[in-house]
Amino acid sequence: MLWRQLEKMMGNEILVIEGIKTDGTGIVKFDVFINTKEYKKVEPSGREMAGSFVCLKHQSMDNNTRGMGVETTMRLALNEILEDLGAKGDASVKVTLVPRHGIVRIGGLRIYYSEEE
Repeated sequence: MLWRQLEKMMGNEILVIEGIKTDGTGIVKFDVFINTKEYKKVEPSGREMAGSFVCLKHQSMDNNTRGMGVETTMRLALNEILEDLGAKGDASVKVTLVPRHGIVRIGGLRIYYSEEE
């Protein structure tokens, strides 16, 4: 009971992947894993899989062959994943980003607590 009260006070743990940049000329995809040792063995429905980022080609309005660059942020809720992994009370977690297609730049990662449900 005490853990649930503390959890409610802390809120939701959110992983933020900031400054995701692509040049828009092709498809970009990367997967996000939490506390996995061998990501190659994790199935898409595996409990360590937190999510995937996919960005399609962004062509200019005049159908020019050059792409339009994209800069964005991705947010993933971690509460359920950490609970499934038995890592809810851990002081740190390991985040693995696995590039699958295209070229992407990542500005940074952080975890914050949100009070929103």
